[in-house]
Amino acid sequence: MPVTLQSAQGYPKVEKNASGVAVAEKQYAVDTTYAAFAGALAALGAANANEATALVESLHIEPMSNATWWQADIKYKSPNFRKGPDAYRDEGETEYTLEDGGLDTPIERHANYRTVWNYSLAKDPGSTKTYAGYAGATNTLAPDQDAFRWIKDTSELPTTPAGVRWTIIVNKTKPGVESFTRPAPVVSMKKYYAGRAAAETAAGSYTTGTIATPASAFGITGGSWLIMSKRVYADGKYWIAEVRYQHDAEGWDTDIYPAA
Repeated sequence: MPVTLQSAQGYPKVEKNASGVAVAEKQYAVDTTYAAFAGALAALGAANANEATALVESLHIEPMSNATWWQADIKYKSPNFRKGPDAYRDEGETEYTLEDGGLDTPIERHANYRTVWNYSLAKDPGSTKTYAGYAGATNTLAPDQDAFRWIKDTSELPTTPAGVRWTIIVNKTKPGVESFTRPAPVVSMKKYYAGRAAAETAAGSYTTGTIATPASAFGITGGSWLIMSKRVYADGKYWIAEVRYQHDAEGWDTDIYPAA
């Protein structure tokens, strides 16, 4: 007697993305045997998945109220169906992302730097000279070193030949500030590989601490880029070779950092 397969209420359930189709199906039949029920399911095949090339990903058969009623949970998928973080990626694909970043820079390199920010001005108490331009000074070379000195700490106060300590006449305006953060965007490049060895080989072709420009710099021009780090790690079905570049608008020092 032919087996009549019936779909449970709410089935089939279809999931689609750009890579393919997956279908969850729940089939049942009454007044039949396990062998006949399994045979009917096999004949059902991929046609029920709305995809001619669909494959059976999983099949679970169990009896219902008695051994003559049978139910099956079936999952079909097309061979190229993917989901999760890897759904729209292919092996060998390269991905670039732009992040905020900054470089800790000595305060003396700030465009608006003034010596009085982080130095105090000291004076020989016996001098009658004046230092009118101290507020605009940008270095520690006072015009008259015999009368004025820029100092970091009171322990640096000189003394007169008579043993009298000099006097601080202007205190630092930004005490404790010795550096600032200037914008330095970071580009992260990720390459996807099926195997770890291929990802390690890819990462090995880049050298940390060398000047190189990423293939995608997001329109950032001028200055130069430095390879700051690289790593290999697993994520989903792929191994990823990641290389991070950081930009310096002033350009990285070529005496210190060689070209890649």
